[in-house]
Parts: sequence; structure tokens; C-alpha cells
Amino acid sequence: MAKLKLSTVNAHLTTLDDFYRRRGLGPAQVKRQGVPKAAPRALDERHRIRWLRAAERADPRDRALAHTEFYAGTRGAETLALDLDDVRASARKGHLIVRYGKGGKYREVPLHPKLRTALEQWQTAATTSIRDGEDIVAVAEILGHGVETARRYSLPTEQDKQRAIERVPVDQ
Repeated sequence: MAKLKLSTVNAHLTTLDDFYRRRGLGPAQVKRQGVPKAAPRALDERHRIRWLRAAERADPRDRALAHTEFYAGTRGAETLALDLDDVRASARKGHLIVRYGKGGKYREVPLHPKLRTALEQWQTAATTSIRDGEDIVAVAEILGHGVETARRYSLPTEQDKQRAIERVPVDQ
């Protein structure tokens, strides 16, 4: 018989509990074994350096994604669920809103300065491209967005609005 880890056996027992409950029988009457606490896995120093160097060579979007997971500690699914509105940044500080964390939990994570820079470079790259006349559909493709999401990068500033108003011809 194969030797299974205690955590694997307990996971199978949880499946049986679910099956029994769905059949209206209540939880299975099986005692679970205590699983010793193990230290969480993490990248060692060498792998952390490799990760960050690879992120620095990446395009702005991929750098922002890599830095989000590294500096904010988001899980892959949490990172994918993020939206532009989930980044709240000012000149010196900010936070990232994780609306759908593990177990559906909400949390706010302070922005590390390197993460803030990576996010700004990604948004500055999109805004600059669109304002320099690049096709918004092309920018959306590059960023991995839909056109409607990429349109946010083309929104005018207050200064842009003011210049537009000043260009309106006046009858004299």
C-alpha cells in the first residue's frame, strides 16, 4: 500500500465528508490525524535575485505583474482578478486592494516603492502610447486588455480639458 502524507489523507477525508453531507448522512465519522506545521516554502536568495532580474528585463506589463506578486504577496488568481481601480497611489504611498483574496477575503496591501514604480511605468507606457497617436486597439492588445479597459489610459486630464475649451472658436 502506498504511503500517503497526512495532509493528503485528510484532504481525501474532507472529500468524503462533503460526499456524506450531500447525501444527507452528515460528516463521515473518521478521526483526522494532526498534521505537523511546516515552514512555508519561499524562494531562496539566489532565486529571488533571478526572479527580480527577469522581471526587470520584461516589458512594463509583465514587470508590473511580477512585482505585484513579489512585493505585494498576491497569489496568481488574486493578481489576475485585480483591476486598474484596485491600485490607489499618491506621490509617496499607496495601497493595492485585493477584493477576492483566498477564501473570498478582502484586504489592502501597502505598495512597496518598487511595485509603485512598476505600476506607474506600465500605466505611463499605455497613456504615452495612446497620447502619441498609437491606435488604442493595438495598445489594448499589447497590454492584454479589452478596448474599453485600455480606453481609461486615454482619458483627458484637467489640463487637456481646459485646452480643449480654450480652442472653441468665439464669434466676435
